[in-house]
Amino acid sequence: MKRLYFLFLLIPAIILSGEGFKENPPPPPNNPIEVVINYLNLSEEQIELWIGFLEEFRLAQRDLQNQIRPLERTLREILNSENPEPESVGILVIQIDNLKKMMKENEITYRENFELLLNEEQLEKYNILRNAFELAPLFPAFQATNLI
Repeated sequence: MKRLYFLFLLIPAIILSGEGFKENPPPPPNNPIEVVINYLNLSEEQIELWIGFLEEFRLAQRDLQNQIRPLERTLREILNSENPEPESVGILVIQIDNLKKMMKENEITYRENFELLLNEEQLEKYNILRNAFELAPLFPAFQATNLI
């Protein structure tokens, strides 16, 4: 709880003051890969491995999405028919759900592999960012009440 409280106080201060970026200012956000590389100060070896993981992740997600689309179309067609067959609907729903679970597992594996590439300092920066992302929806309320 103390750590969460600390992050809750630290992240807005860093974001608003710009202190976290004085040494290596981030490039314009139009290239997310460059932003990640610069923010975490990734080495050439880390970059090469990460880009490989990213490409594998995107290809796998695209493949799974391409399997889901026709199933969803078929499901819509069946549901729009006069007498949808419950068994067919159930089978399609289960198939779609299983593919979506595979997509989620793929995403988890991708993130775990990325984290394994990072040294302790990089992992700490990454985790601070992830925690800030979870807290980000709270920032406007605290800003609107002049608390940050």
